[in-house]
Amino acid sequence: MQPIISRIRINSLFNYKDIDWNINKRVNVLFGANGTGKSTILRLINCVINDSDCLYDKRKAKNITLHVAGEVFHHNLSGTLLDSRSSRMLIDTLKNELSSAEDDKIKKSILDTLELIGVAQNAKKDPNLSNLISKFRVEYLSTFDMTIMSKQEYDSVSDDVYTQLDFEIKKEISILTGKMLSLGHKSAEEIKDSKMFNRKVVSDVFQSNFKDVKVFTETVNSFFKDSGKELHIDPDGDFIIKQHDEVIGLNTLSSGEKQLLLILTRVINCVGKDTILLLDEPEISLHLKWQENLIDAMTKIHDRCQIIIATHSPAILMQGWMDCIVDMKNITFSTSEK
Repeated sequence: MQPIISRIRINSLFNYKDIDWNINKRVNVLFGANGTGKSTILRLINCVINDSDCLYDKRKAKNITLHVAGEVFHHNLSGTLLDSRSSRMLIDTLKNELSSAEDDKIKKSILDTLELIGVAQNAKKDPNLSNLISKFRVEYLSTFDMTIMSKQEYDSVSDDVYTQLDFEIKKEISILTGKMLSLGHKSAEEIKDSKMFNRKVVSDVFQSNFKDVKVFTETVNSFFKDSGKELHIDPDGDFIIKQHDEVIGLNTLSSGEKQLLLILTRVINCVGKDTILLLDEPEISLHLKWQENLIDAMTKIHDRCQIIIATHSPAILMQGWMDCIVDMKNITFSTSEK
């Protein structure tokens, strides 16, 4: 497939450099040292395209220009770059600290920080971009966000779920189950509790979607085989994980296994629509061999997906993807040069 995003330009990143990145490949791996802006670039793309509830730190960048499906869109950044969950938690934490602070210097510091952070409510999204992007699906996944979980989200899941990773995986599994049963507006539990639930109907629908599910399960199990684990999805849409023929719980998987399952479940949930997949350091918690096979796995599951990865790990490129690497040094220019 032709790349959906073909060029990214960011003006005054961190107030001293510009980014100009021409993208001409289906798979793009952004490589660079810590602090060079890899993750910031991905978060900016996500916030602008998905119109996410983001906060913008004015020091991060002034504006971003995206070339999407032959169209050019320019977005001024008037405010900034924390994912919505992190930003809400940060503001709540600062307000709580302010109410209990006694030292005037501490109070002033907190007030200055709160003043610096502003919700970008006045930034109107380009309607033409909205219309264009409605034809695609844009997914952003950051391993760092998996450590953050709001109390409301935590309280909404069952007692055997302990981490944000577990929560996100269960959410993706529920979406996939609904998709397999062609009832995507309902969760797996709602489907099974429904009086309309009919095992034969469900089985028939499942079989019609079997090809994609088969590729997905075979791909997951190619990673799991060394540990004796195996993923099964039965005709009722149930996800079952076994180890040496014994059923085990999702929360017994290692962090790397959970991370892999989340990524690949997110990918299969995009099948059927052209997709831009933004992955921020997906290699965290993954064994070296798994890192090497990750891109192959994603492209096998979804063949209409443009993948943009920010990483520190050259292992991700080792299975024939070396020509997809982009060094931050080669797309970064001093603001005075441009």
